Amino acid sequence: MIPGLIWMFMLAAWMPIAVMVAPPSRGFGSNTFPVILALAAGAMLATVTVGFVVGRWWQLRWIWVAVVAGSAAQLFGYVVSMLDSPDPDGTQDIAAGAGVVILGLPTALAIAALLWLGAGLGLAIRVVHRRRALGE
Repeated sequence: MIPGLIWMFMLAAWMPIAVMVAPPSRGFGSNTFPVILALAAGAMLATVTVGFVVGRWWQLRWIWVAVVAGSAAQLFGYVVSMLDSPDPDGTQDIAAGAGVVILGLPTALAIAALLWLGAGLGLAIRVVHRRRALGE
């Protein structure tokens, strides 16, 4: 339960933190790229790790729940980032809504792929350990 909550926090928080580190009005400098890359990589690694834990425990039915919850957390972070950015034209809320509609399916597919990657690794480790325990 706690690893899942940490994962949800990482998915929801990495994008708003990235926007705070490199606001769109200031531009994307070379000194902010490693920070943003580390935040995104941390969220991706956490997603694979959650998939691994689910696969290792043989609880694959929770993958689909995690896909929905993770997509919602990621899109929440996107909306927060969009609404937190400076908006001289007053169209940011419209763009955030359109972005959620356009990015919803690719986000869910990416999160599902990372979770299933981790689950596959977890299942493989489980099978190897079981075979060793049985002496095969």
